[in-house]
Amino acid sequence: MADLPSASACNQSNVNKTRERKPNFSEAEINLLQDEVEKNYAVINDKFGSSLTNKRKTAVWGRISMMVSSLGVAHRSAKECKDKWGNTKKEAKKIFSVNKRDQGKTGGGPQAKPVSVAVNRTIDLCKDSASFKGIGGVESCIIGM
Repeated sequence: MADLPSASACNQSNVNKTRERKPNFSEAEINLLQDEVEKNYAVINDKFGSSLTNKRKTAVWGRISMMVSSLGVAHRSAKECKDKWGNTKKEAKKIFSVNKRDQGKTGGGPQAKPVSVAVNRTIDLCKDSASFKGIGGVESCIIGM
């Protein structure tokens, strides 16, 4: 029983093992990420099938992460690049829907916040996708039963 470390010794060793945080994505990294996503948009966004496998998508994200890491800011894994693209897309979708909603308003109120270049590029790239503009369709009329 005397060989076991005390609770305070365990807590002190955990405190010393804080993880070093990577720097935020720089503008150059974001621009390169968007350039590469734009080039590989079909592979990244298409559904899996006989011609598109998970291996191919993983390879594309691996190439993108190598290119982003080669800028020298920080080593970026494929998962980090994929997450950054997903977060940028989420932000762009939110701004796109707010702008679309505000177009129907009559005016007044505070001026809209300026949108970053990265978000504008993402909106331009994704604005025709169903996740941005919705599925659409025709309203059907249900006749009484």
